[in-house]
This record gives sequence, structure tokens and C-alpha cells, in this order.
Amino acid sequence: RSKAHYQRRDIDWLLLHESTPGHHYQSRYAIELAACPQALPHGFYSAYAEGWGAYVEEFGKELGLFQQDADELGAVEWDLVRSIRVILDVGINYYDWREQEAKDFWQTQLPMLPHLAEREIKRVRNWPAQAITYKLGAVKFRQLRAAEQQRLGNRFDLRQFHHSVLKFGPLPLTMLDQVL
Repeated sequence: RSKAHYQRRDIDWLLLHESTPGHHYQSRYAIELAACPQALPHGFYSAYAEGWGAYVEEFGKELGLFQQDADELGAVEWDLVRSIRVILDVGINYYDWREQEAKDFWQTQLPMLPHLAEREIKRVRNWPAQAITYKLGAVKFRQLRAAEQQRLGNRFDLRQFHHSVLKFGPLPLTMLDQVL
């Protein structure tokens, strides 16, 4: 079995998602800020964590990444992969799709990425409902940002918004409304 490899077009979105401003930044922010009392138990809220990672990928150009068209293509491809994962998850875990049905669906939707099919199908089979957390969380962060922009108008500050949603650490999405 060959190891997964990344191409140049995968590097920028991967950096955004996993490092800074993604998971590494997000996980260190509340710890370094110490805005969260130690007595408050934190679990892992996948929709918060993966949602943040997916949400910040949209800032690639603003942060000086995606300098070549192909660089942005990597982010677009992975957004498609995440979208297909959601449908696969429902098909496999709710409708009991057989392996071949899942592979056929993948092939009709993402024929340009056949090397990912087996891995992604196995992932959604072994981790039901996790696939949707990327999309659900990213949508929630965008909705909250839009609501704050509407509420504050010209006083809206993107840095302050990000501070507000990160300072308490991982929270269930329903609590993010309350912290704002």
C-alpha cells in the first residue's frame, strides 16, 4: 500500500486547515489566553474544531497563499471531497450502501480523485456523522460572522469576531451564539 502524498496544490489549504490559522492556532488560542476557567470541562467538539479548520481555509488569498491558480484548486478539491463525504455518510450509514454503491457514487462525483475513494469510504463507514462536522461547523462560523457584520455594521472587526469565537476554547456550536 502506498503512502498518501501531497502535491503543491494541497499545501496551502493544508497549512490553513491544520496549522495557522487552523487547528494549531485554534487549540493554542484559549490555552494561551487563559480565558477559560480550568474547572470547565472541554470535550472534543468536532463541528467546532473541523468547522474552524474548514472555515479559515477561505482566507488563503488574504493571507498571501494561493499564489497560483493550482494552489486554490487544492482547496476547491478538498471542499468537494468533504461535500461528497457527507453524502457518502448518509448513503453508507443510513441507507446501508454496499461498498460498490459507495465506490460508484464516488466515481460519478469525483472521477478525478479515484485514489481517495477507498480511504474516504472506509472513513465514513468507521466514523459515522463525523464527515458532516466540517461543513456544519464552517457554515455556523460564516453565519455568526454575517450576523455580527449585520449587527455591528462599520464597527465590525474580523479579529475581534475571531477572538470572541476562539477565546473559550472548543464549544458546542449552540453555545457560540451565546458567547457573541
